[in-house]
Amino acid sequence: MPADPAPDNALESAAGISVADAAPTREVDPAAQSLFDALKVAFSALKVAMVLLTLAYLASGVFRVGEQESAVRLQFGSLVEDADGLPKVFGPGLHFGWPEPFESRVRVPTTERTVTLDQSFWYELTEAERAMTEGELASRGRAGPLDPLKDGYLVAGDASIVHGRFSVKFRIEDVPEYVRSVGDEDRAERLVRSAVESAMVGAASRVEADELISGRVQLGDRAMLAANRSLSGDEPSEAAESVDTGLRVTGVQTELMVMPLSVREAYQRVNRAEAGRASAIDNAERDRVATLSQAGGPAAAPSGRSDGPLEALMTAYEGLADDDPLRAEVGGVLDRAFRSLRLELTAEDIERFGLSARVRPGVFEIGGEAAQTIDRARSQQTALVQGIEREAQRFEQVRASYERDAELFRIRYVEEAKREIFGPEVDFDAFQVGPNRELYLVIDSDPSVVKEREDARFAREREQAAQR
Repeated sequence: MPADPAPDNALESAAGISVADAAPTREVDPAAQSLFDALKVAFSALKVAMVLLTLAYLASGVFRVGEQESAVRLQFGSLVEDADGLPKVFGPGLHFGWPEPFESRVRVPTTERTVTLDQSFWYELTEAERAMTEGELASRGRAGPLDPLKDGYLVAGDASIVHGRFSVKFRIEDVPEYVRSVGDEDRAERLVRSAVESAMVGAASRVEADELISGRVQLGDRAMLAANRSLSGDEPSEAAESVDTGLRVTGVQTELMVMPLSVREAYQRVNRAEAGRASAIDNAERDRVATLSQAGGPAAAPSGRSDGPLEALMTAYEGLADDDPLRAEVGGVLDRAFRSLRLELTAEDIERFGLSARVRPGVFEIGGEAAQTIDRARSQQTALVQGIEREAQRFEQVRASYERDAELFRIRYVEEAKREIFGPEVDFDAFQVGPNRELYLVIDSDPSVVKEREDARFAREREQAAQR
């Protein structure tokens, strides 16, 4: 018996209708034909739906990474690597991967995050006390002894206790290492907090309390370096689990650093005394600069806390022994400077006189009171010389007059001396008596004698006027 023909497709086989039977003939049942057409359409739609579902499933592997994110792909729990065998990190944008369960994605934020250490090294406060200032807390009796079980603090290098509040910024720098060893943002925050706290304790133990309180030493910078060594695994610690966490601290800001409330008042007194001392030193330094500048001008003006070139040279001169040849050289430079009111120092002079650490080479003008004093001295010198020259000329004239007639010179000289002594307003008579020709002066003589003398003087003057 011949074999039955093979079904053309699954649809025909399922319907139990052969190709020959399916051929349109007048003997086909209309109901069977309708069923065939319906099943054919249904199975065509099923094929399209399966294709669409497959495409949708594959498309579910496409993922987007935000602007402030990075992502890695995990295939069966392992990081997807690039051609070089390194974990592949995906930046912002659209990326393709295999859908789950073949693959999963882990997104990691790349922005900086902040952790505040406001209680780790601070004394315990109630809600009401948080709104109070340190002065109010101290005045209300909060300055009692610390409770190590409740109050936080740091021990400085001089065994003093300080309290501090800090703000820590960190970010995820190595995404693959972060995914391998951390993988959770809350856990990352705990790791950073613990690493920084441990670093703070170590850093504070190497610095004196006053340097921390005054801000002369920034504890945050030292703590940041130590914390990063711990988080990177370079310095094993319990906080970072001795592995590279991929986390990096980018900054540690000291918000507040104070002494315990129990010593607050004493510390403030010391600070006020130090501030007064610093103010007094600054005022004295300003007075020093002003005084030296006023005394010697630019050549004497100090540069910062260093002496001015003129003062430095004078100090060097005073420090040399009298028999030291260098003293004569320094004195020569000073003498030339005061004569010209210009101090010129070369590099060789500065090296030879031992002024290298304080003075730079150059030409410096000498002004101020020193220049004024020198100018006055020069004026007085000129006036004195001119006066001496006039006296010398007058002496030569007097000597010539004496040589011509000694007796007449003596009479005129005595008369001039008397007039110079008594002045023109005093009337007097002069007499020479005895063998020694002793001089007698009669001041304010008899009025009649004075009148006669005046009449005689007027007569002489009239005669002189008539002769002219």
